[in-house]
Amino acid sequence: MKRMKKKFFAWFLCLALMALPALAVVSPDADFYVYDGANVLTEDTEGMIVFSNDLLYQDCGAQFVVVVVSSTGGADIADYAYDLFNDWNIGDKKKQNGLLLLLAIDQQDYYLLPGTGVEEELSWGKVKTLVNSSLEPEFAKGNYDAGVQAVFPLLFQRLAQVCGSDVTVDQGKQAYRDYLNGSYDYAPYQEESAVDFFWIILIVLVLILIFAVNLRWLPSSGAYSVGNSANVGDRILHLILPLTVAVINHLWYYAYMIRNKLLEEVRAEYVLLAKAKGLRRRTVLFRHCLRNIIPSYLSIM
Repeated sequence: MKRMKKKFFAWFLCLALMALPALAVVSPDADFYVYDGANVLTEDTEGMIVFSNDLLYQDCGAQFVVVVVSSTGGADIADYAYDLFNDWNIGDKKKQNGLLLLLAIDQQDYYLLPGTGVEEELSWGKVKTLVNSSLEPEFAKGNYDAGVQAVFPLLFQRLAQVCGSDVTVDQGKQAYRDYLNGSYDYAPYQEESAVDFFWIILIVLVLILIFAVNLRWLPSSGAYSVGNSANVGDRILHLILPLTVAVINHLWYYAYMIRNKLLEEVRAEYVLLAKAKGLRRRTVLFRHCLRNIIPSYLSIM
């Protein structure tokens, strides 16, 4: 009995840790496609971003979001970008054709993150020259608005080409001017979350059916059993199912995080050296790459 209680307590702790939010990222405002928390972008720049995206999303479902923050709050900018990308659900859910440009002003750093559906064509190796020739010079001088003005059309054009769209930034600028003149009907983007809600309800019902009704291992509802309000163990049992649902709902996000970090790690010089020495791919991935990324993965849980 004591061993069983220890197992339940250990399981409860694991669920509680995994159910915690990853990083406290900023929330999108009404414009969605652009967020300027550092107040460095002009209205014309924001209008260009918003209306170019509005046309692109209508055409192919792709989204190129630009987020400017004063600081990531001490978090690694890559981790912050991953969390923000998934928290905002940038791009079409099926096509995964989103693109995020994150600027951290106080840290003097920026990060570009493509969705899995376009990462091959928009990987850092493919667009590094574009970014270094447009954003980097202005960013280094503190001309953040000019940098965004320079890099956005280049990356937007590349994203549109990858997604098979002929929408251009010039069309976005014209749409913005038409909007100011009252001749463009613009409706702010709103994410549809009904499908996610459906799956959460389905998971809840399945777990209750299995563990509460059939196996009768866990209670199906309530915060504690009748007459056991002061029993800590009983309260923990009542928390296991809700925490399990919260964890399952975020598993895809953690899997995505590990995948992206692993892809970055396999490009490191020590991995190339290990392969040159003849180490098997499985050994390199599990003994070296995965072991190196686990600490950073645990830090965002």
